[in-house]
Amino acid sequence: MSPNMDHHVVLIKEDFNVLNKVIARQVDLIQQLLNGVVEPDTYEHIEMNETIIDSLEVKIRSEVINGIILYTPRASEARRMFALHDMTSYLERVGDLLLNVAHFTRAIEPGNALYLQYADTLREMLSETYQMVADAVTSFFAGDSALSRRVISRDTHIDQLHYQINDSLPQTLLDTEPGPEIESIQASLAISSIAYNIERVGDNATNIAEAAIFHSEGKNLLHAKSQKVEIPTEQAIEQYGQEEV
Repeated sequence: MSPNMDHHVVLIKEDFNVLNKVIARQVDLIQQLLNGVVEPDTYEHIEMNETIIDSLEVKIRSEVINGIILYTPRASEARRMFALHDMTSYLERVGDLLLNVAHFTRAIEPGNALYLQYADTLREMLSETYQMVADAVTSFFAGDSALSRRVISRDTHIDQLHYQINDSLPQTLLDTEPGPEIESIQASLAISSIAYNIERVGDNATNIAEAAIFHSEGKNLLHAKSQKVEIPTEQAIEQYGQEEV
């Protein structure tokens, strides 16, 4: 790698580290909301962080593209640049999902009985998915494919927690002590939406881990299952069309 390219990658990493730190701050604020702690400026800080995340995403992706155009890196370095490009997009998406969670918390009144039954699980989901994100990023810079694969395997647990919430929520809503019906319905919808968005954070952590594996091993795990399916030939497609007729 040329000195100029090396310097360019260092600058990208610096911006990427800033992006990571902003995401971490965002997670801390969301955890406070899930704990029922709402400071007067909490939502303002969350919106500000989202603006920073969006700006950093645009900057990093532009830097990656410019680096590829200017320095025509060799295969291994090109993989690194593409992986950084993809991971930046996934982290920006994590920021969007966290912002969604913040918005849905507004629909839940403090001390809502229905929410309190799911608060611990939601906090567990957020803590685990963020740790997945952090570990996936670490696996990229450390070249640790084993850690990347452990991140991918942990997504199953997050999916299970998500399913548990959605499966039990209707009955829990019916069993909750009578109260204002509209508040119970709003809380139910908000809980389901929060769980969904946090589950999607786990999915993006998996995507980052897959990008890390692509960088270190040159293996593209995206849609790995579908890649094992035999692609039909043009003749087979034509024959299938004739059979349909």
